[in-house]
Amino acid sequence: MQGPYIGVTGFMTSSEVEAVLGALPEKSRYSLMVGVLASGKALQGEQGKWPGRYSAIGKIKDIFVPDLRAVNLIHYATADRTNLPDQLKALVELGGRFLNGFQLNMAWPNPCDLEGIAFRGLRIVLQIGTKALEQSQSMSGFRELLGAYDGLITDVLIDPSGGTGQPFNVEDVRSRLSIVREYFPKLGFGVGGGLSWETIDAIVPLASEFPGLSIDAEGRLRTPQPEDKLDVERAKQYVLRAFQIMG
Repeated sequence: MQGPYIGVTGFMTSSEVEAVLGALPEKSRYSLMVGVLASGKALQGEQGKWPGRYSAIGKIKDIFVPDLRAVNLIHYATADRTNLPDQLKALVELGGRFLNGFQLNMAWPNPCDLEGIAFRGLRIVLQIGTKALEQSQSMSGFRELLGAYDGLITDVLIDPSGGTGQPFNVEDVRSRLSIVREYFPKLGFGVGGGLSWETIDAIVPLASEFPGLSIDAEGRLRTPQPEDKLDVERAKQYVLRAFQIMG
């Protein structure tokens, strides 16, 4: 199991990353997860519906910085999975030398598509979003589906919000984290949904019950529409408070 992180998703520039890193304490068992969004459309040169959150695909490598306190992940979503291994291979190159891995924002990708990247030393976080939760249908179904990825991923992030800023159901998340911890002890685990400096204290009970819990925030760290850019000051406040209460 790799170390836990406190995540911010939606970075667009290295200066934003460096500003948020500046809010970190000198010592912590937690890293800052630097999340950079990418999509299948962007990989094909098309513009998506969230231009304030998605960097130009060729500039991703310029966002990540060489800081040992950072876990640099590309958060990738695509509707076309016919050649997912090739897409991920291209993103490894586009991510540059400071890339640490991926978060896969897609419901239950074919495990066979992940076999090629599982042995490259990359961190692979599988996001369990709304569609994945619906498809699992039950806690036993969730356990069965997740079992297909044993040895292929490093972490699970339960995040029904998917960047919209909606809070998660604490009891549902607790049940799923319990399954991960009991049946897949080698996996890291985390939660996302509606987190910001105003709401972060709600994570305390889960963090106490599940030591090493990772968290991620996106939707509530943005400036208002239509700009929809990372609000660096809000991100710093969230990160500072999260490190204070989690480690």
